[in-house]
Amino acid sequence: MIRLLCSTIIFCSIFAVAFPSPLVAEERILWSNLTSASLKSDLPGTGTNDTTTIISSDFNAVTGLDYDSINQKIYWGDNGSSIRRANPDGSDPEEIVSGLGDPRDVALDVANNKVYWTDTSTDKISRSDLDGSNVVDILGPGDGLMNVLSIALDLTNGKIYWADNDADT
Repeated sequence: MIRLLCSTIIFCSIFAVAFPSPLVAEERILWSNLTSASLKSDLPGTGTNDTTTIISSDFNAVTGLDYDSINQKIYWGDNGSSIRRANPDGSDPEEIVSGLGDPRDVALDVANNKVYWTDTSTDKISRSDLDGSNVVDILGPGDGLMNVLSIALDLTNGKIYWADNDADT
């Protein structure tokens, strides 16, 4: 998984994930930015502009991406509302967890059938099954979280890593 974060006078965040597409032989990069209500894919290193919009409606803005290579699903946070998933070509998009405040990043534990996410408006890290069932809050404000933004899973050692804007966590 590749995640790039940049912060300048004008805030920009690009979340990207590399995955082998079932539609082409080459690896593609899936990406979006916070101001775009679309998911795009591209062939890296070709020197050509091969950007394809694979999903461009039905959500606010992509705030985090991860790819399930076993079940061939893209997962993302929809800024201000939900966790969603779709096939790598953008077909069959679905909302799997709704009613969230501001989901900011997602991370997958496919072996254990879990999707984890951060929510900046509730200051929580939560998880559910990959289909969105069995939502559980893992950490929250009582654990020192404040405006939690990103998440990474160390599946080998059973650890969760996160970054936030306001605390030393």
